[in-house]
Amino acid sequence: MAPRRKIDQSGEMWMLRVLIVDDEKPIRQWFEHVIRQYPDEFYIVGLAANGQEALKLCLKLMPDIIITDIKMPVMNGLELIEQVNNLNANISFLILSNYDEFEFVRQGLRIGVKDYLLKAETDDQDIIAVIRKIAMEQRHIARQKVSQAGTGKQEDRLLLRDVLNQPEEWLQPIMAQGLLCWIYCGVNTLAKDEDQRSRGAQPFKELSNNWAKEMFDHVQLFVDECDNMAFLLNIYSSETVLSQAELVKICTVWNRELREKYGYNASFGISRSFASYAQLKGEFLEAKRAYRQKFYTDTQCVHLTGSDGSRKDNTVLLDILKPLKSAELLENNLTEQVLDKLNELERYRLDPSEVIDAFQLFLERMANQLLERTGEHYSEKHGPLTDIAKLSSWNEFCEFIHYHLHAMQQLAYRHTFVYSATTNQIMAYIRQHFAQKLSMSLLAEQVHLNENYLSQVFKKDTGITITSYIIDVRMEQAKKLLATQRYKINEVAAEVGYASEAHFSTAFKTFYRVTPSQYIESLRNSK
Repeated sequence: MAPRRKIDQSGEMWMLRVLIVDDEKPIRQWFEHVIRQYPDEFYIVGLAANGQEALKLCLKLMPDIIITDIKMPVMNGLELIEQVNNLNANISFLILSNYDEFEFVRQGLRIGVKDYLLKAETDDQDIIAVIRKIAMEQRHIARQKVSQAGTGKQEDRLLLRDVLNQPEEWLQPIMAQGLLCWIYCGVNTLAKDEDQRSRGAQPFKELSNNWAKEMFDHVQLFVDECDNMAFLLNIYSSETVLSQAELVKICTVWNRELREKYGYNASFGISRSFASYAQLKGEFLEAKRAYRQKFYTDTQCVHLTGSDGSRKDNTVLLDILKPLKSAELLENNLTEQVLDKLNELERYRLDPSEVIDAFQLFLERMANQLLERTGEHYSEKHGPLTDIAKLSSWNEFCEFIHYHLHAMQQLAYRHTFVYSATTNQIMAYIRQHFAQKLSMSLLAEQVHLNENYLSQVFKKDTGITITSYIIDVRMEQAKKLLATQRYKINEVAAEVGYASEAHFSTAFKTFYRVTPSQYIESLRNSK
């Protein structure tokens, strides 16, 4: 989850959301390292290795700025810029180039790129300086939009992120309306019948705007980054206060009319009533959270804050999924474990976006294991796992996970299990328990054989000893952990089953011909 935007020296709330795109991993890591040193100003929403990956992340994460290389496989930087510009998403671009790419830089500047950096001449301070310049431009634009909102001259497409993150005095004209409530809504599906759609050709936003102004005395319309609608309305009149039950009825009737007359099917999330600026953003987030509960039910179109039994505590998600964090693709009963976890999660009705993100990471870990075992890039043949973010219902979500997990396991089985059942079982056990103390007696117990016979079978099948295989697995895992540059050497040693840092360092040097410290230093120097 992105952190809250913080107040800068001018008193404004602002934090630039950054997406980094480059096909060279060291370049991505360099920019990520530099930008993360300024957490009060910038938040990295994602990293991508080509324009196609970046476009998918952009649709999901809506960054404020995209820092992109020009020459990349699949989709280059200029193609990415043109695609994003077509979204009308108010995203700024900073392009990275080499000396021989200046003609591409010119093209980028012609299609709206804010600035560029030459990789060979850029240092850390150059990166921060140019991003700050872009942030100032975006802050100025936001100030103008919110100023218009305060004078009543706002357009119907005011972006929520330009309004919710501003100081209180900027929003006083809005807050002066009295007892307020948020209604957040979006379209689920369009009618498939072309005649019905042609009869109701009016855009959803236009229809919703007209409806809101007709139904409520005082209402402001906003659009968020996902192009969904948010109505901030005054629920108090001289005679009565609109109750949540009345708001549910109004939205239900409106959805029926949308569906029957115009071919739209919408869902709504309704916040509690509030009267202070301090509650403005929190209640908006609650309305949006209520709206997202549509993910779990196909029958209910209106959702109230706190009435659906959903939980906000994300520690529940972490606790439930903890066993899957160390899961192996070929682990026994993995599919059953995952289905059990899904059934457990459904009862809690956690924020769908958090659940989806967690399982996307899980599937990506499984795809990485498949790549290590077989050399096969799963997404190239079976489609991107990021498509999980496009799913609109719990049933689709569960089917997606089951399909892709099963497909990965089948591929891994075909490539991996080329040995006897005994050897396969021992290899799987070692990969699952490499961080523990592994003795021959313990391993022999797993397959109900004596130690000498097990050693002979394993060596005959694989050509190496069990001890060598354990070291192979531990060194492979150690290298991965060190490459993240997030762990101390003694921590990595413990994670891969070594009680002594000295013993681990000796084993690592014997295996890779460099010490752990030298390996880490080589990563830093490769930037």
